[in-house]
Parts: sequence; C-alpha cells; structure tokens
Amino acid sequence: MKSINEIIEREKELLVSSSNIRKSFKIFSDLNSCKRVWFAIGNRLTDGKYKVDENLKEPITQILKWCLMDPTFNGDLQKGLLLSGEIGCGKTLTLKIFVEFMKYANKIVASYSAIEIVEIFKSKEGKDRLFTSPLFIDDLGTEQVEINNYGTKEAPIYEIFNRRYLDRRFLMFITTNLRPSQMEERYGDRVRDRIKEMFNVMPIKGESRRK
Repeated sequence: MKSINEIIEREKELLVSSSNIRKSFKIFSDLNSCKRVWFAIGNRLTDGKYKVDENLKEPITQILKWCLMDPTFNGDLQKGLLLSGEIGCGKTLTLKIFVEFMKYANKIVASYSAIEIVEIFKSKEGKDRLFTSPLFIDDLGTEQVEINNYGTKEAPIYEIFNRRYLDRRFLMFITTNLRPSQMEERYGDRVRDRIKEMFNVMPIKGESRRK
C-alpha cells in the first residue's frame, strides 16, 4: 500500500501530466493526512488553482470524517451525502474531489450529471450501473422530470431514489441548487422523505465563486 507522501507525489505528477465503502482507508490514519491528499487532488483538478474559503472548510472536514467513519462526524455514517447551495458555491468541485479521493479506498463511484441520467434512461445503455454501484449525481434539478420513452412514461430520478431506497447496498452522493421545498414541489413528498432517510444534507453557504 502506498504511503501518504507517495499518494501526494502521484497527484502532483497527474497535475503536471495533465460490504463497507470506506474499509480501505486504513492508510489515512488521521484527518490531516486526508486533508493533504484532498488538497493535492483539488490542485490536480484545477491546474494548481484550488482554494477553500471559510464556507467550504467545515463541509470538507465533515466529508473526510465521513470517509474515516469518525464518530465525531456531524450526521449518520450509514447515509450518503447531499450538498446543496447556490450556483457556483463549490458543490460540484467538492464532490468531484470526493469521487477521486474514494479511489484510494478502491471504490469507483459512477458519476453523472442529472441531465446525463435522463439520457441514459432514454437510450437504455448503461442503465444497470445506476443501480449496482455507488452513484454521484451532479446538479439534481436541472434534468427533465418525466420522459416518454417509446410510449412509456418514466421518471428517472424518482425511479433511482425508489429502487435505491429499497436496496441500500450502494450509497448515493448528490449536488443540487434546490431547496427542500423546491425538491418536494419538483419530485413529490415521497422523494423528499427518501432524501431525509438516505442522505446527510450539507448546505454550502456563500455566493458564486465563478469568475
């Protein structure tokens, strides 16, 4: 198994060049080790420009505590993660770093935007993977709620939530700009209840960081 320094050096090289989900995190003996690797990944994904403001520090700390199954995590360690906040507040990049971080636990998280999820439902190709592995959905709320697929009406997000609620072998991770009331209005009270039972909801404060 690689050391912390070897992992960080690997991330730097990648930057220059261009069942328990967390059971393999034994290499990360403490939170500081996790943060060093997290920031190395962040720099790789942003070409060395990764910055964390005050609004992101605590959410990132909590995410890493979740990864370590730290009992001081402010939530339920058996649930997934849902990051909510305004457009450009850093949600998507945070969970993209998380997905890369999970690879060091030998866990591959299937990653799709909500719009891509709908396209998968339309094409039927790769649909099984939406239910048979950990899943990251980016920008929940930007997709078409209901589709007409060869004469059959389908609600992709509703189906994903419902099937994964009934079979909780694989956790989900989500970013959204929607507030709880907007989620209920868009998807119905059943999905709202599923979210409460399946996720640790982490609000990300602050205005857009995009320039």
